[in-house]
Amino acid sequence: KEDLSHYSKGTTDIEYKFPWGWAELQGIANRGSFDLDAHSKSASKNFSIFEESTKSRYTPYVIEPSIGVDRLLLITLLDAYTEEKIESKEETRTVLKLSPKISPIKIAILPLSKDPKLSELSKNIQKDLINKGNLGKIEYDETQSIGRRYRRQDEIGTPYCVTIDFETINDNCVTIRYRDSMDQERININDLPQKLSSEIYN
Repeated sequence: KEDLSHYSKGTTDIEYKFPWGWAELQGIANRGSFDLDAHSKSASKNFSIFEESTKSRYTPYVIEPSIGVDRLLLITLLDAYTEEKIESKEETRTVLKLSPKISPIKIAILPLSKDPKLSELSKNIQKDLINKGNLGKIEYDETQSIGRRYRRQDEIGTPYCVTIDFETINDNCVTIRYRDSMDQERININDLPQKLSSEIYN
């Protein structure tokens, strides 16, 4: 009680286990009726409430939660950060498993090579998806191998990679690669916007 503010009837801390140990994430203070009592005096108004069931009056208490945006962002990143062993390749990949709704980059467009035909087709797909207006930021990347590009997108939390290969020119289909499972799905370009929108927001 010696540590309580003069207006507080009690406080509770919500803690989070950071990599360096437990620390306060949020404070919740029971301010009692201090705020409304003070406001009642300064405004010359009665803020008490009559309770019919008990036939009595009371002034409501104010409960004050306090949390910083910086800590919210930090624990979001800490919870999302994952290192996974890939058994088939005996290597570890780093993944930022953010919810697609809050991932800074929702989709990456990845042509299999720098072939001019693939590049042009890939940029057109990116442009069409951007024009849909509801799919968030869409990145284009054609540098290094497709595997390295997948890893880069995993590390920054991009949930969906769309790969355009030479078969796309013939069958009008692309491959969606899912960040968390690494599964791949072949889909027609015409169905791509609806599919991605459904994955991101459902």
